Amino acid sequence: MTAGILQIVIGGLIALFTLYGMVAAGGAVFAVGAAAGMVIIILLYGLAQLLAGIFTVQRKNVGRILGMVLGVIGALLFLLGMISSFNQTTGFDFETGQVTSGMNVGGVIINLLLMAANVVIVILLARNGREFTR
Repeated sequence: MTAGILQIVIGGLIALFTLYGMVAAGGAVFAVGAAAGMVIIILLYGLAQLLAGIFTVQRKNVGRILGMVLGVIGALLFLLGMISSFNQTTGFDFETGQVTSGMNVGGVIINLLLMAANVVIVILLARNGREFTR
């Protein structure tokens, strides 16, 4: 039950923030084909995670399997996001005309939390398989 609730929250937040980003960009996301494809993939991942959470709460085995697969994929993607957040350009100093570079702390923390949540989901779903049998 806890894994299902985590899946619903994570999937809903991913879908919600993806939709918010699309609206905030004002359609500029779809001007570049690769960006549009990535946005659609992220949105579909969030909706699939949400659907897996609903099935998990209903104790359906398809929700358990889908949740484990999406949890592993999500943990790997958030690990890559965390690694890429370590060295990002963070600003431009107008006085000296130099670009300051450093770690994106917010990106590291958010990716670390989401990666940990996906690992917890996979562990909970893998250990509680007997609850999904009838």
